[in-house]
Amino acid sequence: MARTADQPGLLELTFARICHILLVQFLINREFTILLNYSTNGRWIVVTKNNTDGCEYSPTGYAYSRAAEEEGQTVVKESTPPLNILVAEDNEVNQIVLRKMLEKRGHAVSVVSDGQEALEVLKTNTYDLVFMDVQMPRMNGLEAVRVIKDTMPPEAIPVIIAVTANALKEDRERCLAAGMDEYISKPVRSETLRSVISKFF
Repeated sequence: MARTADQPGLLELTFARICHILLVQFLINREFTILLNYSTNGRWIVVTKNNTDGCEYSPTGYAYSRAAEEEGQTVVKESTPPLNILVAEDNEVNQIVLRKMLEKRGHAVSVVSDGQEALEVLKTNTYDLVFMDVQMPRMNGLEAVRVIKDTMPPEAIPVIIAVTANALKEDRERCLAAGMDEYISKPVRSETLRSVISKFF
């Protein structure tokens, strides 16, 4: 079916996607306050100066933040020791924002895009903690955690936190039954990360 004149083609959408990711990365790194609208999908993102810690990452994959309660709030006091953390998340913008929130708290962060990639890196690397998105291509988070629990020595298995857009009680129970150690729902707030990490470390 031929596209109409007002429908973006694959090349335009791909270019817009790349620009989207690069702009979010640049703005978070430079800590600018700006409001952007991407005409290809009509969604807004907000990145606030000196408030990367206030960023949230959402199920739609767009970063936004809340205003800092105190002007110039840039330093995060972290009592948890630095951890080696793996993030399994298929959305590129979510990857960027979640990485920034964790790195700001002093943690080392690696990122993969699906459960299969998570299994591969866990074979050769040691992690203290894994944030595992539940819905991913190739192998989802529930399948991945079952394989981890079945194949890795108990002493080598990291703490695994499910991350999902579903916030119902039965969803939490399903994640825990699959072998997850805890469950958090999107959009993920920096304070939620701090709280769930401090529960185990």
